[in-house]
Amino acid sequence: MNDDIESQTLSDKIALVLPAWDGIASIAVRDVLILQVKDRQYGSSWKKRGGVGAYMMLARKWDRIDTALKVPGTDDYRSIFSVGTEDKRKENILEDIADLRRYLLLVEDEIRRQRVVLDPSEAGTGYVYQDE
Repeated sequence: MNDDIESQTLSDKIALVLPAWDGIASIAVRDVLILQVKDRQYGSSWKKRGGVGAYMMLARKWDRIDTALKVPGTDDYRSIFSVGTEDKRKENILEDIADLRRYLLLVEDEIRRQRVVLDPSEAGTGYVYQDE
């Protein structure tokens, strides 16, 4: 396998992941694939109304998770792990967590794109993140 990480395929990079991280790598790859499908369906509708709309999208997902964990009538919260394993609803807390994570990926990527440092020598190779 080539030691130059930039020339490796996604499969090569995933194969380098330690077995303990396989689940996280699988989640990350699945997130990218789902985001690509959603982008074809909805475009960049999540960016409409600028930063306020993106923030409210994140807040809505966080509020759903918060509500699922809150013990009714108290200021207490249940364990996210027990709620995650017990929640049998079709759109359960695991779906909310996945949606929030994907939205966070979109927002982080957009912020990084807006902070892009243009380097003429990198033309056609995508974008270069500042501070990396």
